[in-house]
Amino acid sequence: MQRIVDHPAIASRATPSAIPSPPPQVLSDPLVSVIVTAYNYGEFIADCLRSVRAQTYERFECIVVDDCSTDDTPAIVSALLREWQDPRFRYTRLPQNVGQLGAQLHGFGESAGEFVVFLDADDLLFPPFLERHLFVHHYIETAVAFTSSNQWTISRDGQVLAKSHTDFVSRVWNTEGIDLRVKATDDKRRAPARGILFPFWHDENDPSTWVWGTQSTMMFRRPLLAMILPAPSRSAESFRICADFYLVRFGQLIGGSYVFREALGCYRRHGGNNFSKNDLIAARMQTGDMRNHPSAAAYRRLGREVLAERKTDFIAVLGAARYYHLVAYFRSPASGVMGSMPFHRRIVRDTLARLLGEDAYVRLRLWVRRLVG
Repeated sequence: MQRIVDHPAIASRATPSAIPSPPPQVLSDPLVSVIVTAYNYGEFIADCLRSVRAQTYERFECIVVDDCSTDDTPAIVSALLREWQDPRFRYTRLPQNVGQLGAQLHGFGESAGEFVVFLDADDLLFPPFLERHLFVHHYIETAVAFTSSNQWTISRDGQVLAKSHTDFVSRVWNTEGIDLRVKATDDKRRAPARGILFPFWHDENDPSTWVWGTQSTMMFRRPLLAMILPAPSRSAESFRICADFYLVRFGQLIGGSYVFREALGCYRRHGGNNFSKNDLIAARMQTGDMRNHPSAAAYRRLGREVLAERKTDFIAVLGAARYYHLVAYFRSPASGVMGSMPFHRRIVRDTLARLLGEDAYVRLRLWVRRLVG
């Protein structure tokens, strides 16, 4: 009897000539750019940079952008970099103060990574931060524009106030998004990530409220930032603080996001924060003084300007229909307003999710959207 493996049809498929050749180039891990923006954070920046240097994922560059600090930030950073002699770290000082988004624009222009992290100089990263975010980006079954992880909240002197960020999405109060487990397909020893996918193809107001951590919890894909960051020549004055309001809301519209529950860093409340000056009392309260927050009108205006300046690029990526839909959205007074989903829609959504269960509700909503086109 002829063995199956000896059958000519099988044997021919097993010959070396039938096996695809490996790609000619050598595969490599991606470079990650960590851009640390600092203004008068000399008290905290050394710990911040030490947390970057302690990353388990080592293929990164760290660009420290000093936004014309008047304290001892330059001396502290220069001393650390002289001590370390680590070519992955470099320091640049801006000649004038331009605010958070302006400093991030400068750092992005100096960077080269395929993935980008914007880290505030008063925050900390846990050692596996880069490794775990890349894990999600590599293994999630539907790629997203950016990821966000959980983080601890600490006081000025490092006391732990909470082991979950107050704005971070919870199924206790939010039914939007799709529960999704991300696991390695080629290495079962790697721990899976559990979180919520917020697809960009849902309603523009999904999620209807802020569900992410702070900007220091996020990792962006470089092509997204290249599309939505304004040109350096354009004024970023409206986003001197809370630049993530612009990046995250616009990024969500373009490529969606994944929020996973692992705490991978610390957000420091020290009383001198640009936004979150208030003490921590409970979740779902204002995390900062909204009187200092950029306005929805500023978000719409900057979004319209970027869409107009890069019309050809956006149409090439999104298609004409999606592009003009976004233009109309940014002209709407409701765009960028947290909680702008009508009250009756929130009631219907929450009721159906409780009656059917989250998974069944999401399937029903997607089926209805396909049905009505």
